[in-house]
Amino acid sequence: MQRDKSYLIDIQISAESIVRYIEGKSSSTFYEDEMLQDAVIRRIEIMGEAASRISEDLKSQYPTLPWKKMKAMRNILIHMYDELELEIVWDTITKDIPGLLNEMKKILPHIQD
Repeated sequence: MQRDKSYLIDIQISAESIVRYIEGKSSSTFYEDEMLQDAVIRRIEIMGEAASRISEDLKSQYPTLPWKKMKAMRNILIHMYDELELEIVWDTITKDIPGLLNEMKKILPHIQD
């Protein structure tokens, strides 16, 4: 469980970073700012990698979390970078990440060190 907690913390930190990066930004700003895109995409990659390393036991305790979707998004960003649609990234970071961050904040206090 120690490693699981570390991976959950990585997910939370990355989600917090994404929320902070896009605070006050519009989709147009995101589409035009390559550095912002790179920062956000890197954080999504970290989240997906961390999600893929979490034990099946922990995943089964929290089945409503999008473990597979996080990993799938990471794989798309890594392996299909040339087909990336920024609109999908924007939708993910504005619609899904805030809720995921809230879930991480609820879960982490219950995970043993």
